[in-house]
Amino acid sequence: WASFFDDLLGFMSTGINAVDFYLRTLLAIDSEVVDRDIPRTSEELLRNTNIKDEMRIRCISDLVESWYQILQTYDSSQHEVTCLCLQVIGAYVSWIDINTVANDRFIGLKNDINSVETLRESACDCIYEIMSKGMEPGEKIKLVESLVNVLDSCGIFASLEDIDPDYTAKLGKLVNGIGTSLISSWTKLIRTGDVVAADQTLQMIDIKITLLLRFMTNEDDDVSQSVIGFAQSYVLLLKQLSPNELQRREDQIKGLINAIISKYKYDQSYDFSCEGEDEMMFIEYRKQLKTLFYNVTQLNRDLVLMVTYHYYLSIMSQWNSKSFMDIEVSIKMLYLLGEIIPGIHFTNDLNSASPLQRMMVTLVTSGVDCHDHVAVLMQYFETVARYDKFFAMHKQFTGPVLNAFLGSNGLRSSNLTLRSRSCYLLSRFIKQLRSSLDDYSENLLKQIRPHLIYEPVNGQQKTLIDSDQLYLYEAVGVIIVSGGFKVEERQFLMNCILTSLTNKFKDNIAKMYNESDMNQQFSYSQELNLIMSCASRVSKAFSSSQTMQDCGCSQCFTEVLSVFLQALSLPSFKDQIQPGVRQFLHRMIICLGEQVLPFVPTAMNYLLKDPKPSDVQEFMPLINQIISKFQSRVAPFLNESFMPIVNTIFAALNSNADIADTQAAKDKQLLHRSYFTFLSALVSNNVVSAILNQETHNMHEVLLSLVHGCVDSGDISSQKISFFVLNRLINDHDGSKGNHFGEFLYKNIIPACFIAPLKSTFDLGDRQSYQVLTEIANLQKSIVNIEGHQFIEFLRTTYLPQLNLPADLIQGYIQRVEQMDVKSFNKYLKEFFVDLQRRFQDLQ
Repeated sequence: WASFFDDLLGFMSTGINAVDFYLRTLLAIDSEVVDRDIPRTSEELLRNTNIKDEMRIRCISDLVESWYQILQTYDSSQHEVTCLCLQVIGAYVSWIDINTVANDRFIGLKNDINSVETLRESACDCIYEIMSKGMEPGEKIKLVESLVNVLDSCGIFASLEDIDPDYTAKLGKLVNGIGTSLISSWTKLIRTGDVVAADQTLQMIDIKITLLLRFMTNEDDDVSQSVIGFAQSYVLLLKQLSPNELQRREDQIKGLINAIISKYKYDQSYDFSCEGEDEMMFIEYRKQLKTLFYNVTQLNRDLVLMVTYHYYLSIMSQWNSKSFMDIEVSIKMLYLLGEIIPGIHFTNDLNSASPLQRMMVTLVTSGVDCHDHVAVLMQYFETVARYDKFFAMHKQFTGPVLNAFLGSNGLRSSNLTLRSRSCYLLSRFIKQLRSSLDDYSENLLKQIRPHLIYEPVNGQQKTLIDSDQLYLYEAVGVIIVSGGFKVEERQFLMNCILTSLTNKFKDNIAKMYNESDMNQQFSYSQELNLIMSCASRVSKAFSSSQTMQDCGCSQCFTEVLSVFLQALSLPSFKDQIQPGVRQFLHRMIICLGEQVLPFVPTAMNYLLKDPKPSDVQEFMPLINQIISKFQSRVAPFLNESFMPIVNTIFAALNSNADIADTQAAKDKQLLHRSYFTFLSALVSNNVVSAILNQETHNMHEVLLSLVHGCVDSGDISSQKISFFVLNRLINDHDGSKGNHFGEFLYKNIIPACFIAPLKSTFDLGDRQSYQVLTEIANLQKSIVNIEGHQFIEFLRTTYLPQLNLPADLIQGYIQRVEQMDVKSFNKYLKEFFVDLQRRFQDLQ
């Protein structure tokens, strides 16, 4: 249809509906032929390129003229048509000659349209698209500056007061385009070495910063956010300037800092009790502002510190008369400085302190912790918890802060969110200052214990949720262990905390046995899990310098463990109970050491009774921890328990599962990998005897599973581990199993070294696959060292000829496996298998 566009243009004369149809047709063509967001095949891309080339030759000039006539004819009478026309121009400008629309008559029309409220947003979008067209930097700068001059002459940016926010945001988008276009052009000029043009462009950019700050500080967040790209690009530009050039732009940097602080404030309408979409959008904008603040700080740390310091003092010195938004943002800036400025150092001398230290002194002495707004209190607690080093150096301020945490604006707050966050931050604060708690430990315990869910307190309602309780139990543990108590006092206090937990635990077990209602049983099982989690958190107070044994607490935790293991005999709700037992066992392995070993067989028998694959998978980290912690000391136990564990794993892997159950399939895959990790833990921690001392048929089954892992697991990680384990078994095998191991070596292990890399799924270019090849190289070098001539002859006369390899290739392989060091042989191995894969592909 060679006359398509001529016919379409002629059709417009029939009236306004035809014009509307014409414009919508052009937009449909843009969507089909130009739109880059739509994926295309190479054939479609070629077709679309040909269409655009033909349109440029045949009809673009006529289309552009029609657009001008439409804008001139309908600008005040048919606003919908005018908007459509502006949309068409914006869509087509990316691939037509820019001069056809970026000229005086078109721009003049668009500025006239800018005075019409229903059209001005579309006009802004159209000008933005014109400005965004890809061009050489010199031409782009001329275009942008000419558009800016025209816009300025029309007073478009003269005043932003009493303007519709949507339109202001469109203007902000236009300003953003102006700034980023100039900065992009400046970057290109710098790369090409055109210093003079780059300097001129930089001056143009500097002039636009006032405009940027006007939009950035607009009270509407959408307007402010519309220019954030310009601000970010400008800061990145400043990073490339010399110190002298940077110093000349100190006022612009100050303006950016003040704009960031201004826009970081919460709005009066922010709903802290029910955060919706608007609130979430503001939080996301805060993240962008934080990144910008970080980048500005990298430009001039001292300037950021001083501007922030003076703003902070202006607010905090008279916070009683300031809005919560001002107070919160001033404390937030102090908080951000600790994150953004690394290596902050406090001094003992408060009189000659740094600005940051003076800000902290002001914070903790101002009384702002008595403010009634949740945002201010939340930020106060976040900030004091961040600056623990300040309190370690100035201990006189620790007491008031602890009182704030424990008071009606902290743990006893009526606000659930504040109360919950206070629990976490108080626990963190106490852990950070554990060496400075002696003067406060007794009062802290007295204040915190009534909040513990399992501490008996007459008539007091517990107001903290389960996760909050965990933080408090951990804090109590730290206070007892590090609070300056004597050993006897520690024992007594720790025993009191743990006894209240175990008493409730025993009570719940009894209730579960006597309860027939399943919902109530489920509730009891959840509480059992919580009690065990609380005890686990208490144990986190111990460390290598303050061990459980040194503190005299081993006995009471051993007794707690024996009580918790009783829950494993409960007939129902294993999924709620077993995780708590495993977690506590993990902690006791760390804290009790070998004292935990007598409990392990009982725990294992219950944890591996009628398990699902996921149960076994979750058990494996526990047994691996035992192996790595105690190594050869658990060899007798593992010699006996190895095959029961292996058989349980095999049974779980072979259990029936619904084909559509993807989670069950994933659980089995993870368990399969955990099995090989278990074997790796044994051979890596001097407990290889647990495998080698098994009955011949059992060891044969394990070896077969390893060969399967090498060849057929479909998992690179499992392949690597399997070859590693086989290598260790070969090195540690003492021949006590007769000739069985040797037969297995030649029949299965050596072939696996070649079968695995030759599989089509084995990507020799992949880094993880290369690590598998490394293990194969190590394995073969071990076989050479142990088997010597027998292995070499097996390769020469039996196995390699079966692969139909030419004699020279076989001989070359034999020489290298025999003579090369492991590292060199590993490199050769990759080349060898790449060559083999290519040969086999050619044969196919």
